[in-house]
Formats: sequence, C-alpha cells, structure tokens
Amino acid sequence: MVVRRLAALTADATADLPATLREIEALHAAAQAAALDARAVVLAALGAQLVISEFTSLAPVPAWSARVDLRALDPRTLEPHAALIYCAGVLALRQFGSVAQAPDAETCVAAYRDCLLSAAQPLDANIVVSTAEHVASWMTNTGQQAAFDELSAVVERYLDAPDLAPRVRARWLFWLGANQMHADQRAAAEAAGARAQQAPEAAHWRWLRFHLERTAIRPLIEDGRYAEAEQRVEGLRPLVDPAHPPDLADYHHLRGWLALATGDARLARQHYELAVESAARGALPDRIASMYRAGHAISLAAAGEEEAAESIVEQLEFLPGPRGLALRAANLALIRACRARRLGAADYVQRLTEGIGAAREQGLLRFFRLAPPLAAQLCADALTHGIEIDFVRKAVAARRLPPPADADDRWPWRLKLYTLRPFELLIDEAPFDAEGKTRTRPLALLKLLAAQGGGPIAVNRVTDWLWPDQDPVQARGSFDVTVNRLRTMLKVKEALAVGEGEVALDPALVWIDTRAFESLARRCADPKQVRSTDRAALFHRLSDLYRQPFLQLDEEEPWTVEARQRYAALWSTSVEALARAAEVEGQRDEAAWMRERAAVAHPPEARLRLIVNR
Repeated sequence: MVVRRLAALTADATADLPATLREIEALHAAAQAAALDARAVVLAALGAQLVISEFTSLAPVPAWSARVDLRALDPRTLEPHAALIYCAGVLALRQFGSVAQAPDAETCVAAYRDCLLSAAQPLDANIVVSTAEHVASWMTNTGQQAAFDELSAVVERYLDAPDLAPRVRARWLFWLGANQMHADQRAAAEAAGARAQQAPEAAHWRWLRFHLERTAIRPLIEDGRYAEAEQRVEGLRPLVDPAHPPDLADYHHLRGWLALATGDARLARQHYELAVESAARGALPDRIASMYRAGHAISLAAAGEEEAAESIVEQLEFLPGPRGLALRAANLALIRACRARRLGAADYVQRLTEGIGAAREQGLLRFFRLAPPLAAQLCADALTHGIEIDFVRKAVAARRLPPPADADDRWPWRLKLYTLRPFELLIDEAPFDAEGKTRTRPLALLKLLAAQGGGPIAVNRVTDWLWPDQDPVQARGSFDVTVNRLRTMLKVKEALAVGEGEVALDPALVWIDTRAFESLARRCADPKQVRSTDRAALFHRLSDLYRQPFLQLDEEEPWTVEARQRYAALWSTSVEALARAAEVEGQRDEAAWMRERAAVAHPPEARLRLIVNR
C-alpha cells in the first residue's frame, strides 16, 4: 500500500504539484506523529525531488531539506523503493539545495545502483524513472559517464511499463537528453529529445514544450546557425510561464548567449542581468545561478568592462575543491588578457600566454563558451604568437570557431590559397596536387577569384574572362560545369558560393593571400592604425605575404596582368606609407631600412619591367 501511494504521488505531481505537496505534508506529519522517522525522511526526500523536478521555483526546497535529517539513516536498510527515493533526494538536494545530515553523495550513488540492479522483484516504474532523473544529473555533473550510460540502459527497460505515467516517461526523456547534451553525447541527446517531442503530452504540456525547445536551440547556437536560432528563440517567448522564474532565466540566457555569439555585447549584458534577476527570484542556488552570472561576466568582458567581469568571476562557484579554484583562475587570466589586448598593453602576449596556458592545464577547450568571437580572437592571437599551438588548434576544431577578421594563415582554415608566391592550395592543411587536364578550368576559376581577393565577382565577368570565345549561353553552361568540378575538387562544397549573379569564396572557410595582403595594405595606408611599435611587424608580415608577383609562373591572361600590376603597385605604396610614417616620427633610419629591404626583395626595375612587358 505504501509503495503504491508513493508511486501515485510521483505520477500525480506532474499534473498538480501543489496538491501533491500538500498530501505529502500531511503524510509527513502523520509519520512524525507515529514516530516513523524513516518514513518521514523518505517523504521529505520525495517532496524535495518533486519541487526540483518541476523547476518552477526552488524557494520551498530549504523547508524540505531541513527534514532530511536522520543522522544515521543507512539507505541500505530501507525497503527498495524508499531507498531509491531517499538516495535520489539526497543527490537532488546536494545539487539544488542543502542537506543537513545524510550519507555522502557517492554512498548514495552506490546504494541507488545496488538497489536498482539487484532488486529481487520488479520495482515500480514511476518511482524508478522519476528518481533516476536526479541520479543521472548527479552523474553527468560529476563526470561519471560510464555509470550514467549504465543507469540510462536500466531505466530504458522501465519506459514501456503499463503503469508508468505518460508524463513521467516524457519528462525522463527530456532530462535524459539534457544530461546527454551536457555529457557531449549530442546524437543521443537529439534522439531522446525527439522521443520526448513525439509523446502526446508534449503537445499540451507547456513546461515540457518550453524545455524541449530550449534544449534544441543550444546546438544551433553552438553550430553558428544564428538566424535559425534567433527565429526559434523568438518562438520560445510565448511558452515562458511568468510563474516560473527559472524558465525566464533560461530564456534570457539563450537571448544573451545569442547576442554574445553575434557580437552584440550590450544586448547580451541586458539579457544576462535579467537572467540573474530571474534566477534570484526562483531561489536557484549559487552553483546553478553561476551559469547566468558567468554569462553576465563574459558580456561585460566583451563590452570592454573587464574589471567588472573579474569581480563577478572571483565570486563564482565553478566546481567544489581545487578543480573549481583552477577553473576560476583560468577564466580570470583570460579576462585579464582581454583587457591587455583592448588597451594595447605591452604585456598582452604574456597575459595571453598565462590565460591560454591555464585553459590548457584544465583541459578547458570551451573557454568563453558563450562568446565564440571573443574566444576566436584570443585563439587567433595565440597562433600568431606561437602560444599553445596544438591546444589552440584543437579548441578551434572542437568548437568550429569562426575566424576573426585578422586571422592569418596560421589559423586552421579549411582551405588556404597562395598566389603571391609559388601557387599552392591546401585543403585541411594538406597540399593539393594541381596536375591534370581535368583540373585546368576549375583551377583557373579559383585563381581568378583569388585575383579579386575572393570575390564576389559577377558571373558574366567570369565567363567573359574564362570563355571569351563562347556565346553567353554556352559560357554559362561551361561556368556551371566548372563550378561543380571545383566544388568536388575542394571537398568543401560550401566554400564556393554562387547566387544572385555572383560567385565568391566564403571568407569564413577560405584564406587567400591576396585578400590578406589587401587588408594589410589598407591598414598600412591609415596612419591612425600604424603605431611605431607595430611598423616593423607590419613590414615583415607584408613582406611575408608578397613574395613574388601574382601567379608569376602562369600564362598571361588579361585578368592575371591586371592583378599583377595592381598587387605590385599595392606593395610599393604600402611600404612607402610605412616609411613615411616612420619619417614623420623622426625615424629616418627605420624608413631607410624599410625602403632598402623592399628594394632588395622586389627591385624597382623588375617591377617596371613587369608593368611595361605586360
């Protein structure tokens, strides 16, 4: 009778939590009056679990946790269902509240697993599935991956039980997917979410609809699918229940994260301030609310308010013990590097070395996870200065970080194209063999795009240059065939974009020396962007990019001649701009050194012959 009542309370709570809690209160009082201490504690543990599962507001949790106090209660002495409820309650309270007197967490994990795996008779499905939510969360939050997978497999056997409440089943599938996502088991998480979405309850259970949609938006942001994420976040707003402050905090978290990912630090700060406020109203414990406060800190750092960001991070609870302290130190070091970069401080490279080094020591590939542009900029600078190269490349690949505007060829681009030195194409860092007649036209299109800095170029201009002897219809057919061959050849089909009468190489996937050279030349031409401490580095980078005339060994075509002349002239004007900037500051020796080095590398008479002969 007791087991059936506990199972019924567990199932009924998803439909009417307040009524269920009132009944548990009455049963708890009756157990106390009858001096049934163990039963009273188990009921208190059940009440805490149900409040936490609902995640409406955790304000009632302290009252329940105060009752989980039997000092010497050993879960192994309890009836199996009571043991499951008690162990799961302790773990839930350790994550979302506090527990006055109880066994340590790992004792509860072991007791729960023993009870679940060695029960002499079938257990009630509602109790098993509802308690497993909290045990699974504990396991994933503490990195117990194998134990989590084992628990999930056992629970799977209960999901088709005839007495399992449909809402309990649907909620488990949601939490299963959420935990799998936390454990980076993305495919499994999406499959669990799809199963929960297919449950009939998902159509009319507002809580479940909100959380399923919220969970589905996260991978969209992580994959850089910002337009789609924005659309779905907009559709999420009507599902937010104002009576659920934690849900409102999650909504603003997604909004803030999306703003950070798209570079709007001001908007991100506004949303994270609202998220922190909502978390406080929902009585979320510090460890849970720290996610929103961390977002607030990162938004401040992205906005150039690093000192305010530091003060928040110094108070955050990452993880208990030395690991948590080390993570805090790593984040502080990275924020200080951001400040040094913004101020152009002389110790920026040192600060960056400290920050990236601390992240590597902690295996923190996803540092500044909420702000991909900020993380990408630090990674690009680290590669430029040779800091933790293997770790940084791994972080870029794992997170698919977008290259910042000033990322050079040390960034792990999918494609790299060199034309201002002996022609070379790298595909995922591997040299491409350009030999073969079938590759002549695709490579000509690729080189033509490089001549224009990657494009976009009007398709009719391309056909005029590459197929001048064909009529427009034939030339367009040749162009379409060549585009398909080039995409196949590059292995990164999305790198070549064709649309609205234009063709271009995607700057997020393809690095081209001509585009980098033009960008650097623009910087050299602007005195405001050239500081005395940067001039030598700018000159060396300019020299490294422009090693010889554009496609010097290729046959002469009108478009190659024009590009050679243009880039040769750009080299001369850029070096002269740097030299004159040095002279303005009285650095005549530096100016003379630049002109001399430039003349040795590319003699003026050679440039003159190049222009005249072409």
